[in-house]
Amino acid sequence: FNDQYLDGELNPLLLARDQLAISTRPGWTESASISLIGEIHKPGVYVVAPGETLCEVLKRAGGLTPHAYAFGAEFTRISVRELQQKTLDELHDQLDDLMVELSRSHSFNNEQKASHEWAGKQDTLKVIRQLERAEANGRMVVDLDRVQRCRGREGLVLENGDQLLVPRIPNHVQVAGQVYVSTS
Repeated sequence: FNDQYLDGELNPLLLARDQLAISTRPGWTESASISLIGEIHKPGVYVVAPGETLCEVLKRAGGLTPHAYAFGAEFTRISVRELQQKTLDELHDQLDDLMVELSRSHSFNNEQKASHEWAGKQDTLKVIRQLERAEANGRMVVDLDRVQRCRGREGLVLENGDQLLVPRIPNHVQVAGQVYVSTS
């Protein structure tokens, strides 16, 4: 450093009760990043430029490995998780109101409940209990095979905190639903 700048025009000496205002530069954005996890040639955290797409970052990361299961990829986004949680909270509030109505209804505590009416109320109570445990995950449906083609319209513009997890191709099959025995 030159001594002339220490208390000259370019670097003025600040005294007690001086005020310094620093404005942000137009177009300035904080750096954003995405986490790439799993079957990617170079997994890790990547800094992304404004407007950069998932395809472009995947190219920088060397693409998917031969063992990648693109169909099973999980893409999550913070803003989507916040929106999902808000929706879940609103739904939970509505279900709380419904629960109050159910408990105040004539047949709720009546010994002569109609079986079909009572079964419907039991189903509603079951749904309410399941939603009490529900937590938003921020998962977005992304067609990773299509994303990798890097066509302009199909580009998924990234946001800070995005995460892509690409699992390994599974070597098993899971059978579930209306079958005699659910198993893998």
